[in-house]
Amino acid sequence: MLLSPVNVKAERVDIYEAENELILLVDMPDVSTHHVEIDLKDDLLSSVGRVPAVMETCEEVLRK
Repeated sequence: MLLSPVNVKAERVDIYEAENELILLVDMPDVSTHHVEIDLKDDLLSSVGRVPAVMETCEEVLRK
């Protein structure tokens, strides 16, 4: 099953090329390094950062 993203943003990226590596500097607020995917395929470089959904119970919302 393919799910549509709820919120998609295209952030600015700075890319630097070193001798044997590419260095990407991307500002992805609220995204931890564990939730970043970087892929290079057929000369197309892509990066995706995911923010895990936060679910609150009714009790937690009422306590606020």
